[in-house]
Amino acid sequence: MIEEVAKQKKAKLLKSQPLKTVFENGQNYLIDSDKKYEFSLIGTYQNKNMALVLESCRFLKISESAVKQGL
Repeated sequence: MIEEVAKQKKAKLLKSQPLKTVFENGQNYLIDSDKKYEFSLIGTYQNKNMALVLESCRFLKISESAVKQGL
């Protein structure tokens, strides 16, 4: 049962539009469709961590305002 639910959730996440990270003017940004999230974490691995956080929030239907406040 748990394995099946995990497979379904993974499939939904994989269908999501991919996120992109950019570095502009000394600042990191994560681009999600038409939204741009600023974050100040240092390290190239942080881009992947940030993308995972936003994908998880999208999947869990956490509001954009809550996500921005958390960042």
